Amino acid sequence: MKDKKIIGAVLSAFIFILYFGIAFGIVFITGLLYPGEMPFFVYLILVTLFGIPFVGILIALHSRIQEINSGEEEESLKY
Repeated sequence: MKDKKIIGAVLSAFIFILYFGIAFGIVFITGLLYPGEMPFFVYLILVTLFGIPFVGILIALHSRIQEINSGEEEESLKY
C-alpha cells in the first residue's frame, strides 16, 4: 500500500516538474535565440517564476514521502 502511494506522489511531482520544465525551457531558449527582443529584467522574472516551483515541488514530494513512511495516514484512519 505504501509503495502505491509513493509511486503516486513521485508521478504527480514528475508531471508538474515536466510542465514547469517545458515552460522554463521555452522561456530560456527564447531568451537565448532572440537576445535583445525581451528586456533582461522581464527575462529574469520569467525564468525565476518558472524556476522557483521546482524547489517547492521537491520539498512537497519529500514531505509527502516522509508522511507516507511515518504511517501518519494509517493512524488517522483509526479515528
